[in-house]
Amino acid sequence: MSKDVIHSSTSDFLRRLTDLTSLVADSDSLRRLEILLADFLACSLGAINTKPTFDSTLSLDGIIGKSAWLALNVNQNDQDDIDWTVGTHPGSIIWSTALAVTLINEESRDHFIKAALAGYRTLASVATFFGAVHRGKWHVTATAGAFASATTAAILLNLSTEQHFQALHLVGANMGGSVLAPRDRSGAAGFNRSAATALGVTSVMAVQAGAQHVSDPWDGPVGVCELFEIARDLKSAERLPDGVSTTSLRLFPVTGFAQAAVLAAANLSARNSWDLHRLDVGVSGVAIPYLDGTRGGDWWDVRSAVASAWRSKNPTILATANELKRMVHVSAIDIPMGGARIIASTDKGEDREIILSAPGGDFNDRDEVRWRTTKWSRLVGAKVESMREVSTNLVMGNNAPQIWQQLGQFLKK
Repeated sequence: MSKDVIHSSTSDFLRRLTDLTSLVADSDSLRRLEILLADFLACSLGAINTKPTFDSTLSLDGIIGKSAWLALNVNQNDQDDIDWTVGTHPGSIIWSTALAVTLINEESRDHFIKAALAGYRTLASVATFFGAVHRGKWHVTATAGAFASATTAAILLNLSTEQHFQALHLVGANMGGSVLAPRDRSGAAGFNRSAATALGVTSVMAVQAGAQHVSDPWDGPVGVCELFEIARDLKSAERLPDGVSTTSLRLFPVTGFAQAAVLAAANLSARNSWDLHRLDVGVSGVAIPYLDGTRGGDWWDVRSAVASAWRSKNPTILATANELKRMVHVSAIDIPMGGARIIASTDKGEDREIILSAPGGDFNDRDEVRWRTTKWSRLVGAKVESMREVSTNLVMGNNAPQIWQQLGQFLKK
């Protein structure tokens, strides 16, 4: 394929992201958006209330500072939403941008829902377009997330289609975020979210100020595609995945890679009352390096999490169970990322549970409704109902000043 054809296909892809006529804004999408916003607020409030070191002057430094501060906070308890299809955490980018802009710029509030829908679509589409090789070496929430932040801010600040397109090019020429960050598990992944959000908003403001964008950052020996090993997966991104329908919640108090494992362990324990001899845990080989507990403590230790879930018979209650941990053995198996298989060996014999995908994606499932309410209550306590009310009002288009005032009070504006 010639350079001109490649450049054209990349530009065409970015231009399609600026077309808002094809956004999916049906009742199901809005309902999911309402829950995704509520989950973002719960994660944010939980972090703000428990990690005062992040309550800094950064939050007072205009839209860019506010968006960066929100993105930094929401990830601190490692429970923000996840799109397993591309391995991103979209809400931390999109809602941080959207709330920072709308809390400061009242005129932008009329575009709140359209901007959020477009942000989720951009992040999912760009992450798909970049491909699996890129995702293996770069923190795709940071790289694709910067584009999503730019889209969200561009719509809120009422940029023209051409200005939106220019902002996406500015992002492409300046994005970054090493995959080393999530492996560090000490806050670096949160900073990547923050930096991506700041880049997206800055790109939009720079275009407003008349900054020149790079006409073709993609091709050539120092082009973005070579530097970031971008696949240009046009076929997979052809329909522009909406991002909202594929984004899930992380429901249980453990890393996302172990969500299915603790549910499987709880289910097995609930139907087996015999003495336990061994628990064999199988997860995706890609997840294994994140689950040994050498960094991040029990939150990142699948053996500890599975032992705790076996004891409690409840995936939302994970207390230390060191005497059972020695019975848990972990290996890599052929299973989708986020899935798990557990084989329990007891006095009665063997029993097994296989969960192919992490829970959290079915927002209407009765168990998942209960689990997310438990999560939100754990994070924000008595503020759950008022938090949900704010989320519902905003997604339903209620722009009454008192709703925004209440939101600002939640987020300590």
